[in-house]
Amino acid sequence: MSANTTEMRLKQIIAEHYLSVPVEKLLIGDVAEKAGISRQAFNRYYDHLKPYISGELSIDEMLKGNDEDSDTSELLHLAQKSIKEMQEQLSHIEAKHKADTDKKVNSIITTLMNNDINLFESDKTRLTIEKHALQNQRLKDQITSLQVELTNAKAETVVDHDKHTTSAEKIKIEVELKSIFKEFISSGDLDDFEDGKEDKIQRALSRVNKFTQLDDSKVVIFIERYISSFDSFVDKYLCRDDKTYIFIRLPIFTRTELRLFVKGLKFNRPITVHIQFSNSETTTKINRRFLFRNIPEMELEQADKCYIPTDSDGFNEIVIAKVDNPTEC
Repeated sequence: MSANTTEMRLKQIIAEHYLSVPVEKLLIGDVAEKAGISRQAFNRYYDHLKPYISGELSIDEMLKGNDEDSDTSELLHLAQKSIKEMQEQLSHIEAKHKADTDKKVNSIITTLMNNDINLFESDKTRLTIEKHALQNQRLKDQITSLQVELTNAKAETVVDHDKHTTSAEKIKIEVELKSIFKEFISSGDLDDFEDGKEDKIQRALSRVNKFTQLDDSKVVIFIERYISSFDSFVDKYLCRDDKTYIFIRLPIFTRTELRLFVKGLKFNRPITVHIQFSNSETTTKINRRFLFRNIPEMELEQADKCYIPTDSDGFNEIVIAKVDNPTEC
């Protein structure tokens, strides 16, 4: 596809968006993906289209030279002006609705958490009392037998440990976005946010390529959807051999982004992808409230719509795990 053809396609995507769904913010990453190019290619060759994507410049200015009909241009200008007025009104309504909804949701979550905590502590106390009562009764009659069983159990534990324990090394590589999130919450600049996130991902990719120079390494990609703990996942991960396991916490949510990341890996190693999901909105909200802080709403929405890899993507193993309980790691 020639550069002129690509640019015409990009302009068409921008115009179609603002004439059909102008209330939604258009992102550079979305435009690049629809046009079939990378974000880096867009920044390098089509940077002059950014003001039209952000809405700083009117799309009728972008389309000048493509349509010499002044009446059509005038109608387009009036239509866009009307769209912007409706967009401002809708944004005001949405902001008020979101504030009211968040207030109600936080109230419900607080109530549910208090009820769940009280119920959990009550059941835990009851079970503990019953367990100790049964244990004390049995100890009176079986202390000698238990001592023998304990000795045998210790011997079996040593044998089992020698049989199954591996000396695999675990290396964690994270795409740390806390500073990027903080800057975005302060400035609201989507382009700076996307550029900053892309830079962090590329730095993580460089670290992965450095570690994977080891011949005995394996790669595990953890798709971060902000519903469970990456550290806990790594700690509990059962290594199957004595190789070096490289765990990557990767907050990317589209097939294009995932393929570009994998394409940048300079090695031929087995790759396992882990992605988690939850059918419970309550569980998701509670986990995000306890495990994650100051995540922009836009980032969470994209995580909720995350692409689920399939066998056609070429990974050695894809593991999809369900998170059932609040604060489950």
